[in-house]
Amino acid sequence: MGVHKLLKNIEDGKSGKNIGISMGLPDVDKVLYGIQRKYIYTIGADTSGGKTSFGLDVFVYNLIKNAGDKKINILYYSFEMAAEVLFAKLLSRHIWDAYGKIITYEDILSLTRPISDEHLEIVNQCIPWLNKVEKNITIYDKPLTPEAIYGTCKEWLRKFGTFIPINEHKEDYSENDESEYKVAIIDHVG
Repeated sequence: MGVHKLLKNIEDGKSGKNIGISMGLPDVDKVLYGIQRKYIYTIGADTSGGKTSFGLDVFVYNLIKNAGDKKINILYYSFEMAAEVLFAKLLSRHIWDAYGKIITYEDILSLTRPISDEHLEIVNQCIPWLNKVEKNITIYDKPLTPEAIYGTCKEWLRKFGTFIPINEHKEDYSENDESEYKVAIIDHVG
């Protein structure tokens, strides 16, 4: 069984199926081979060390931006920020990429002063991009128990495949589309 899987993997690699999606960090891509399917990535740092910003940039923004024709679906558990804050941060990143303008999420959400007409016009031009991103991501922004995380993740995965019982305590997962990226992010493990 292992040799068969290896040979299938070699065949897939020859046809380009094993090439990861760029993280947007060329030097890191060389070491980690981009974002790969069936890999687990863990980001750790001190409080306010930029874990959420890094994760949003690499595993959401750049994943969607650099996916090309690959199908991307993201399940994001945000236990510190509301969904609209996450979308505002992604929008801020997109505005920098698309327009070369720095409009912070604080500006977008008018947290310290009302957004300017000029910045609002740019935000409005980005609504189609926001709608596209929203189709690729499911966000849970309320505290959940470990059982609820397991249940919601399993429910989300059912949209893309089938769980097959093996025995009383074990099951396998069969994907509808093996090339599709399904990324689950847990932002803040307490």
